[in-house]
Amino acid sequence: RHVHVRGRDGAGAKLWLRPVHVAEAGTYNRAQLRDIERITTANRRWLIVAWDRICAETVDLGRGGR
Repeated sequence: RHVHVRGRDGAGAKLWLRPVHVAEAGTYNRAQLRDIERITTANRRWLIVAWDRICAETVDLGRGGR
């Protein structure tokens, strides 16, 4: 499970959720990445639940569901 973060300027990063760590830093600097990791860690449970729901719906749709 992972999330993508996009900034206003189009900068992007990818973070794994278990455990939370940066997979791709994009153009973010170290201070920004620390903030992103902190926010991701604080919201990790919610992000995992949301990720699972979205992926379950995608799988269901792929099998002719909803």
